[in-house]
Amino acid sequence: TAGDKHWTSDRFDHRSRALAIDSFALDFRLLARDALDSGYPVDIGTYEHLSDKGEALVLAGIVIKYARYKMEDILQDDPLRTFRDCEPSECVSIFTGTRAVPLKYNWLELGS
Repeated sequence: TAGDKHWTSDRFDHRSRALAIDSFALDFRLLARDALDSGYPVDIGTYEHLSDKGEALVLAGIVIKYARYKMEDILQDDPLRTFRDCEPSECVSIFTGTRAVPLKYNWLELGS
């Protein structure tokens, strides 16, 4: 009906996530093309096809985007937290496969 929200208004709808993945994939395909053209030494694939590293970058983009979404309620309740305080275990290095670990303290409470 006219008053119903469209599914694109729901970030967690599987179709919204699919659109986000397509958007990140396009961004990294363009980056892959430019990296090849410039002789950049990391192979993330081509415009036509991303390599495993390129696909891992797409996944990393999605993980980070959704980690921020999941933090929105927490951020409103705790002014000392930022998006950097999210649960990082889904973030994985494209070079080593090592998973990220959480910070020992909130970002704004870390000493220099």
